[in-house]
Amino acid sequence: MKALNERRIKRMMDAMYLAKRIWELQPELPEGISSTEMRVLDAVVQLSAAQKAVYVSDIAAALKLPRPGVTRAVKVMTQRGYFEKETDGKDRRYVAVRLSEAGKRFYEKYDSDYFAGLKAKLGGIEASDAETMIACIEKVYALLHGSEEEEKR
Repeated sequence: MKALNERRIKRMMDAMYLAKRIWELQPELPEGISSTEMRVLDAVVQLSAAQKAVYVSDIAAALKLPRPGVTRAVKVMTQRGYFEKETDGKDRRYVAVRLSEAGKRFYEKYDSDYFAGLKAKLGGIEASDAETMIACIEKVYALLHGSEEEEKR
């Protein structure tokens, strides 16, 4: 295994810049919804399949986003009628989030149309390459984010 040197680090950072540009090239999101709101919507769907109640803190942890930003996205999606909130019976400070019927319909259309279009464009990428890319990006994020947290102390 080759050691990581300055040149390779520069190439990694250049690739990260390209990844940011790729994010900006994604197809138009439906109905003027922001990418954060769509990620929150998707997280609620995924988390709901795995657990009974989904809270803002669960969404923030799953997406590695700050809670205030997730709270704002949940508020917007609730105002649009895509989410419903339910106060926890034991502790009223906790509010669970779930998809409304309108949210389910919206998500089904988004999931089929949006990702079908991306699948057609990205179909030449092998699943193993995608998994390697995902693992590498997550590792780089964890390392850099961990360094950032340590510097704050």
